[in-house]
Amino acid sequence: MNTLTHTLADGTTVTATEPVPGLRVYPVNPAKNSYEYPWIVGHHSGYALAGCDDREAAEHIAAEIAGLTDWTRTAVQLRGDTSLDRHVLRNRINHRTYGVFLYGQELPTPRRTTFTDEDVRRVAAHYEDDDTDGLAIISAMAIEEPFMHFDTPTFNDAFGQVMSLVHPGSRAA
Repeated sequence: MNTLTHTLADGTTVTATEPVPGLRVYPVNPAKNSYEYPWIVGHHSGYALAGCDDREAAEHIAAEIAGLTDWTRTAVQLRGDTSLDRHVLRNRINHRTYGVFLYGQELPTPRRTTFTDEDVRRVAAHYEDDDTDGLAIISAMAIEEPFMHFDTPTFNDAFGQVMSLVHPGSRAA
């Protein structure tokens, strides 16, 4: 992996790597560290997305969030992209990695309260032809799906539809 000079939002420059196009991984200078984490995963614009304890964890975070959007776009383009669900981004970082989401507590992307047949088909296709049990599916749906609100009629209905497609003989179906 090549190293490059990366300019942070405050104008500070650091040496970074780019494990995913548009996402930079770099150690923070302890003398100037405003985060409690020694390693940062940031956007090429200079804004930090996640903090963690080591380079390997930072590269894992970058790989985990790589497919959520085209990170090579500008920060302005990303902020205006309503398909980039900040809840999913935060949950991927906080629950699938050893990192912490640094974007902030208030997330501007609300979760949708409805779902479409396409949403259900997409989730069902992910679990098709495997033996994942209902608990694992419902847990993953609660974290990953932008249209979900755990333990609501909308969520329960979507889960029932997914289960009827993935495991037609299950009681949830």
